[in-house]
Amino acid sequence: MNCCRRAAIAAFFVLALFSPAWAQDSNPPSLRAQADAGDAKAQFALANHYFHGREVPQDYAQALIWYRQASDQGFAPAQNQLGNM
Repeated sequence: MNCCRRAAIAAFFVLALFSPAWAQDSNPPSLRAQADAGDAKAQFALANHYFHGREVPQDYAQALIWYRQASDQGFAPAQNQLGNM
């Protein structure tokens, strides 16, 4: 194996080791924080989490609250889900 190839492979492994640490520094705000800030897509996503019980206990009342907030902003998927509920 030539020197350049070894250096490239070593650089790849070094970047692979440090990239998770760099990613943690630039994480976007949590879904709940975005929903609380009024982001309709985040509200809809959070409602889906409650509706399906993903990462939170299943809670239809909470799902309804978040779907309504997203729906009040004119977010069509939330309006559709409200109709389904």
